[in-house]
Amino acid sequence: MRHHPAYSGPTDTGTTTGGLGLDDELTSAVEPIPQELLKKYIVYAKQNIHPKMHDMDQDKIAKMYSQLRQESLVTGSLPITIRHIESMIRMAQAHAKMHLREHVSEDDVNMAIRMMLESFVDTQKYSVMKQMKQTFQKYLSFKKDTTELLYYILRQMTLDQLMYIRGVHGVVVDAVEIHEKDFKEKARQINIYDLRPFYESKLFKTNHYTYDKNKEKIIQRVPAVAAE
Repeated sequence: MRHHPAYSGPTDTGTTTGGLGLDDELTSAVEPIPQELLKKYIVYAKQNIHPKMHDMDQDKIAKMYSQLRQESLVTGSLPITIRHIESMIRMAQAHAKMHLREHVSEDDVNMAIRMMLESFVDTQKYSVMKQMKQTFQKYLSFKKDTTELLYYILRQMTLDQLMYIRGVHGVVVDAVEIHEKDFKEKARQINIYDLRPFYESKLFKTNHYTYDKNKEKIIQRVPAVAAE
């Protein structure tokens, strides 16, 4: 966020090898809310909106807790705790309050689950993180647009390829190539079949990706700072 105290302009944080971050891409066309209006909105929500949860919503969160706990035991990951459940409930209520709703909706619960999962999964070691992202993909993809989903998939494929090259061959490369057929297969798993808009997106291009139609390959030029 531009007005966050920690903001210091564009950085490589949140991207694979530099370029435009997801937040920059997805909010670039959104008109910022004036600060004074935002302050009044927040004050009103805090004072007047107190969302309540239904038993069904709490059951959904409890089920997610059970799934995560089981997955943690299988993968040997960091354990899930009751505090994670409490955090999900608070986030669901906060999301409802942000939309001035008196009751927590299913969307609020799903968004809370997604936010908690993203935070929890990203704290795991790489092999566990990869497995968990596959297992909970339907939750992690909630309300993400096509461009963001495809970029996430391509970024993971690029990282895997880069780690393979460095691990097996022990060399630093200035470009990574991904076969389009492999990318298409993963895109089809989330019911995305037309990749052309993604190839033309700012997110794709600014992160140093190009599409070679003749070779049917996606190429990412790795900046020197990331290749070292």
